[in-house]
Amino acid sequence: MADRKSLGARALRAIDEHRSDLIALSQAIHADPEIGYHEQRAAERLATMLAARGFTVTRPYRGVGTAYRADAAGAEGGPT
Repeated sequence: MADRKSLGARALRAIDEHRSDLIALSQAIHADPEIGYHEQRAAERLATMLAARGFTVTRPYRGVGTAYRADAAGAEGGPT
């Protein structure tokens, strides 16, 4: 298992690699405001982005229409 520092470095690299897409997503959500707990379009944008990057997305989640769960398969066996 990787140590905390190397996991942090991996996370920062992943964020940097997807920087322009993350900024575009943020701007799209900001430009299309929705009332709290009714963020249907924002939730759809987020779930779509995650699914496009290989996550298994479950929607709705735990009975909340705007909630989702995104699971990533690990590169190695075992829990992720």
